Amino acid sequence: MPVIVGGPPRSGTTLLVSILGSHPHIHAIDHETTAFHPSHRPEKLFSALFFENESRRRQRIPVGKTRFAEKTPGNVHHASEIDRFFRGRVKMVNIFRDGRDVITSRHPQRPGEYWVPLSRWIRDVESGLRARAMTNVLSVRFEDLVTGPEEAIRRLCDFLEEPYDARMLEFHKHTNVREHLAWGGNARAIDAGSLRKWEQPEHASRLEEFMSNPKATELSRELGYL
Repeated sequence: MPVIVGGPPRSGTTLLVSILGSHPHIHAIDHETTAFHPSHRPEKLFSALFFENESRRRQRIPVGKTRFAEKTPGNVHHASEIDRFFRGRVKMVNIFRDGRDVITSRHPQRPGEYWVPLSRWIRDVESGLRARAMTNVLSVRFEDLVTGPEEAIRRLCDFLEEPYDARMLEFHKHTNVREHLAWGGNARAIDAGSLRKWEQPEHASRLEEFMSNPKATELSRELGYL
């Protein structure tokens, strides 16, 4: 049964799929397939796993791995389609993060630019919250994952019906996703150092934009951030 991860960009989707890839039963696809984007076809998931293409080597699921995980942030908009495609035999995990940290996150390759517009965070969160009604969808908060990782990972494993494995706490040593653009380099140990950066004075105007948007503050309250 595959695991499909979604959520707003800069909310920890890469961290989450990398943690999943450190589980002895789960192989993580090391790039975003965008398989459920309207312009693509879900079969891209299987192309990513089993077939060669011009830019990537073949990724056969290693011996001992019994399922795969894929993350594309936009998956958060396609929960019903994903469920139909896999005929209900799928687990979906959507991750959320304080929107103030999301919209003040700098692009790793263009540090003078913010990565995610406020409108994108609002749209993605709204879709993720609607999907919570589905029994095969789990919502995870980035802050819970980095401040109480063992509890959050145990809850994740219970949802996936997989045994908890302590190696997931040191995912960067065991995952097959060791490098990613989202990190601007190699995987690092779980830490809470990226929390509440929106409090820095340099982000004051960006924060004002967020706090003056009624929909943004409404969603933040629903997620427990305000």
